[in-house]
Amino acid sequence: MESKPSGLWRHRDFLYLWASQTVSSAGSSVTTIALPLTAVLYLDASAA
Repeated sequence: MESKPSGLWRHRDFLYLWASQTVSSAGSSVTTIALPLTAVLYLDASAA
């Protein structure tokens, strides 16, 4: 017998919010590393 999701997991809007927050956090984490690394490697910027 399969159980139905309960609580907030049943609400489509909550799932959209949760998914978008997860993607946003992942993107921010990547940007924190990738932007300075790109500047150092390709734009000859200093590490500081």
